[in-house]
Amino acid sequence: MLCRYFLIPVLSVVALGTLGGAKADPSAKARFFSKEAVSSAAVVALPALPDGSFEERDGTTVLARTKAGVGFTFNTRDLAAEAPYTVWWVTFNRPSRCLVPYRCGSDDLGNPAAEPGVFFATGRMSDSYGQAEFSGQVDYGELPQGEDQVPFPGLDRPIRPGAEIHLVIRAHGPALDDPEVLDAQLTRFDGGCPPNDCVDVQASLHRSPKLRLW
Repeated sequence: MLCRYFLIPVLSVVALGTLGGAKADPSAKARFFSKEAVSSAAVVALPALPDGSFEERDGTTVLARTKAGVGFTFNTRDLAAEAPYTVWWVTFNRPSRCLVPYRCGSDDLGNPAAEPGVFFATGRMSDSYGQAEFSGQVDYGELPQGEDQVPFPGLDRPIRPGAEIHLVIRAHGPALDDPEVLDAQLTRFDGGCPPNDCVDVQASLHRSPKLRLW
């Protein structure tokens, strides 16, 4: 059910390696970060505060768009120490058709006209200080093939150029001893849950580059 999920209605606004899904390659940084279509955004805590606002965290994301696809870095702290986390792409390929054009939110996950999609980006362990640096990339038209990496039927749309993109960090509780379960905690939507509780804890939003033309 989508109620187990997270998304930001409106904001004011590397790693141990990609685990499953779209695979990294040594030229990834040059491929995705040598172009001009780059945006940066703040990091906020989830869920929202009682008044509907979001508490900003000490972190930042950078998103780069090319003709081939998109890539990101997500630097953050205020995580549990030495714990498994995943990052998820939450995308709206037609942000002009969101309920509020170019201001996509959780209600648009059920809005087929906005062409929403949710899928796995990457996963890693936080360090002993509760900090982590994530990175990921995906080509347009590509989806990960791992188990529980495209977790919602009907939200299996790959990213298209011009999409609004939300990056969401999901916590998977304490690292579990079984190596197979720990791998699931780093690669699946509900990896390790149960016995742990999985919850979305941070997010960052990148508006469509088409917004400046609207």
